[in-house]
Amino acid sequence: MTGLNHVLDRIPNFTLNIGNHKGNLFENIEDYQGILPEIPDRAKVLMDTGHLLSAGVDVRAFAEAFADRIGHVHLRDQKGETPVPFGEGDLPFVDVIDILKGAGYEGELVIELEKVTWGEPVQACAAARKYVEKILF
Repeated sequence: MTGLNHVLDRIPNFTLNIGNHKGNLFENIEDYQGILPEIPDRAKVLMDTGHLLSAGVDVRAFAEAFADRIGHVHLRDQKGETPVPFGEGDLPFVDVIDILKGAGYEGELVIELEKVTWGEPVQACAAARKYVEKILF
């Protein structure tokens, strides 16, 4: 972590978002619990719900554990490891968004559609946005 701290020290107006990815160094709650206490608070968590679901991580528990350190969010719904239309998979959208709101999250919510097999990608993206907006507003 010395190298990471050195980079953050040298670039004072820089925020780093450390993303989770199945099979990589940061995959689950325990991985982040091991590093976050060692680095400055301006190093944040990029929460990618699709990769959490693929890794079998409880997305709700992940959001609760790091609500105050989440700096960026990728939303992707899945059944197991298969991407599905928003609202048809295992992602607890309402709970996750409520946790983020409760923590004062003001960052981006990126709609991430990977391997759209259920329709035309632009229409799938529009439907996903509409789904998320219903929860937000």
